[in-house]
Amino acid sequence: MNFRTTAILIVCLAVLGGVYLLTRGGLLQTPGTEVSHDPLVPGGLVNVKVTRGDTTFELRKGAAGWEQTAPHWFPLTSEAGQVWAAAVRGLIPQRELMPGVDDTPGLAELSLAPPTAEVELITDRGAFHLALGDQTVSHTGYVRTDDGRVFVVPDGLHTLAFQARLPEGYVRTMPGPPVASVASILIDRPREPVTLDRIDGDWSLTPDRIRRVSPRVVEALQRLLAETPILSFADAPPGRQTDDPSVTPGRRYGLDTPRARIVLRSADDTTHTLELGRASALKSETIFARLSRGDTPGPVMTIPAEAAAVAFEPWTDFRDRRVFATDAAQVRSLHVEATGANGYTIEDAGSGLAFAATDADQTADPGQAQDTVRRLLLWEAGQFVGDYQPFTEAIATVTLRWGVTKETVVDLYVDGDNYVALRRDEPDGMTLSTAAVRPVLEAR
Repeated sequence: MNFRTTAILIVCLAVLGGVYLLTRGGLLQTPGTEVSHDPLVPGGLVNVKVTRGDTTFELRKGAAGWEQTAPHWFPLTSEAGQVWAAAVRGLIPQRELMPGVDDTPGLAELSLAPPTAEVELITDRGAFHLALGDQTVSHTGYVRTDDGRVFVVPDGLHTLAFQARLPEGYVRTMPGPPVASVASILIDRPREPVTLDRIDGDWSLTPDRIRRVSPRVVEALQRLLAETPILSFADAPPGRQTDDPSVTPGRRYGLDTPRARIVLRSADDTTHTLELGRASALKSETIFARLSRGDTPGPVMTIPAEAAAVAFEPWTDFRDRRVFATDAAQVRSLHVEATGANGYTIEDAGSGLAFAATDADQTADPGQAQDTVRRLLLWEAGQFVGDYQPFTEAIATVTLRWGVTKETVVDLYVDGDNYVALRRDEPDGMTLSTAAVRPVLEAR
């Protein structure tokens, strides 16, 4: 092939390439009419629904921010929501096309019949439906409105609709509700389900609602549900793929029959369910989990196994071991009435805790009164004695008034070398050591 022939071929290829770009709206513009530069979709964006073939996903802006609502539910970062809002604001027509007229490609050639994707948008100005066609190498794309008009617009929305990897916009901290807003918690597990109810701000174990829950457990649940870091999202099932239809994604992650389910029910009956599955790898320190809201499941994620440890503790470890569930700053008065001995009263007369004036020998030492209250508040059960039935008379009764109106009354019994404290609002006794009890009884 001589030089002249080679040059002719190069020129022909260049002409063909130019024609292609011309007809596809590429580096050379597709013929069209200049239009107003008003946005196609006015107003603030509040909802996006994208359909591509059999795939549909939906995003919504709520009071708490942006979230995905289909096919999964999960909150998005504020940055992810802003990207979608900016892409919609950027739908400003550059030109209007007349597909099939003169040299303008037809709807099928622009991938508008059928469209590559359909987008339903809701703003504070109304609802809008758009059909999205091809993107071009000049960072524009074709869009058809409900009235059949076709425009060339910046392709930000096309890119998001065609290529969006939604997990990249998910929040990376477990988005469960604050425990303070929850009315009940069911920890469902194969052998030992546990239900916690919140009554007047205090948590108790169901069904009797008279066995108090340890603050440590409530704090651990709060950390798990609203503070646990999300290490990754499982876009595809781990390990080897299988054609067996019985091996569902949930089964691969151990979520078809989870090791535990934590169901949180709010006062308005809204539910969130956290399912805890298998370890993400052999001897792994992470596990698979899924958080759902109502009937809409969330994506599968991996979280630290340690964060979920509270869900597998025996129910007895959920118990509040404190005899008196308050702190010294809340105490208004303490009255100790001992059998066969003089009792005493400590009260706050406005200048701090001190022995009452009737205990004249103690009025000069308010520090001892405060120390006695601190010792009392350290009483914790060594063991619980279920449905305790005392066989002797109580050796002392301790009455603690705290908060605005709260009062706790405890009877003390001798049990071998130890004492048993029995709150009058609970059925189970709590064993206490002599070393813990005597300094309080003998404070006078």
